[in-house]
Amino acid sequence: MNRILIFFTGLAMVVMISAAFSQIPNSGFEQWAAGNPVGWATPNSPGFFVPITQSTDAHSGTYAVKGQVVNFVGLAISPSLVSGDSLGGFSFNQRPAALQGYYKYSPVGGDLFFATAIFYSQGMGIAFGEILISNTATGYTQFTVNLDYFSNDLPDTCYLHILYCRYSHG
Repeated sequence: MNRILIFFTGLAMVVMISAAFSQIPNSGFEQWAAGNPVGWATPNSPGFFVPITQSTDAHSGTYAVKGQVVNFVGLAISPSLVSGDSLGGFSFNQRPAALQGYYKYSPVGGDLFFATAIFYSQGMGIAFGEILISNTATGYTQFTVNLDYFSNDLPDTCYLHILYCRYSHG
């Protein structure tokens, strides 16, 4: 199984994706450039808002990604990560049954943490999996994203999206 390591705290999300699976670029979030994890797109806009930062509170390795909901002119900006610097995912050529990971998370109210994986073959979606977490985890806690395949094709691309969602009842 592939491993995604994710750490969320308080209004913060700290994410690590483990190097246990070598096809996920910068899976342990050990490499950083200009305040962002290499190989991952973030909503960071330096000088305005930076919801994704580097953390040394790591499950393994040296670093993790910390995400925190930040206020920008009265708007709550949620932390998120998308695999691939240009939102295009990354090359992938295996058929895992699931992705596993670890997280720390302290939601406020009905806040939620989502992790989504989509696998493609020649531009067509062939597998999907997601997990929604709403429970507090003060220590690293393992989770599993089971994947459902819609074809027997071998993936050529994987897209991962990790999102902390501020939720309020309407």
